[in-house]
Amino acid sequence: MDKLNKLRMRIDWLDEQIASLLNERMMAADQVGRIKKT
Repeated sequence: MDKLNKLRMRIDWLDEQIASLLNERMMAADQVGRIKKT
């Protein structure tokens, strides 16, 4: 079970990283959209 818990913790950490990167990408895309409007 310990190995399974470690893998689950790794997956949780990876999910957090993915969410953070997607948020960062969304903000960059929003900035591109704002620049294109001007």
